[in-house]
Amino acid sequence: MAGRDSTQESITLAKHNHTQGNFSADDGTRLYRQSWQPEGTARAVMVIAHGFGEHSGRYASLIHPLLDAGVAVHALDHRGHGESPGARGHIGHWRAFRHDLDAFVRLVAGEHDSKDGLFLYGHSMGGLMVLDYALDAPAPPLRGVIASAPFLYPEVIPAVQRGVGRLMSLIAPGFSQAAALDTRTLSRDPAVIKAYEADPLVHGTISARLAAQMFGTAKRTRAAGADFAYPLLIVHGEADRLVPARGSAMFFNGVKHPDRQRLTWPECRHEPHNDLDRDEVVTTIRDWILARSC
Repeated sequence: MAGRDSTQESITLAKHNHTQGNFSADDGTRLYRQSWQPEGTARAVMVIAHGFGEHSGRYASLIHPLLDAGVAVHALDHRGHGESPGARGHIGHWRAFRHDLDAFVRLVAGEHDSKDGLFLYGHSMGGLMVLDYALDAPAPPLRGVIASAPFLYPEVIPAVQRGVGRLMSLIAPGFSQAAALDTRTLSRDPAVIKAYEADPLVHGTISARLAAQMFGTAKRTRAAGADFAYPLLIVHGEADRLVPARGSAMFFNGVKHPDRQRLTWPECRHEPHNDLDRDEVVTTIRDWILARSC
């Protein structure tokens, strides 16, 4: 796989007390991780779970302002993504993602002595991951969860196609095909699209098993909003055709926790942190974290 320094975004972020390496998942798999530390003592700690087909190096627009505000940021590459090992876009069972995230959160919490918890941020498939993870009553506790365009509306995929995917997941779980992503759905910023298309660590392959696991987890998670027990911020673009905002609305409407907020931007597409409204989106996220920090 191509090295992390192949992207200009990562070169820029590397100037900010950047470290990278690997950590061991529960099954012994060595997953890629990286972190950025602010100057002085961190006011808060955040873990990033990236979306399907991408990697942890695509969040410079979010990470820079957080570092400037004193927030330490840690991110991993999910198995089958980025610099981590595994067949591209494949998972045996969703619980592997949940266990990987749990191992990473515990590791980061220990590094910062974060007895009072930390913040989780997840985008798209990563947004689904952090919501599912939080519903699983994690330890250490979480100070808050931010879900960006979380994948909670599998109905965006035609029913026949979902049915075929479930069948293939049973008879040929490793069968993979191109996800056929229209990159114009990501952002209105041509530079973002160009960088995504040129990024050697991005892939567009998804297995039948991962697709089926995502669909099932999305439906279960969407129906479990009433059980969500942490401060919650959801950000979503109303013009998101890849992961329709109605899914996050359905989940949010079920949440009973008193500290909850869902914000949308009318023209924003799938990546709020990388779209033309990014400054407002990122400022909102930064201020939300700081208001709930020690």
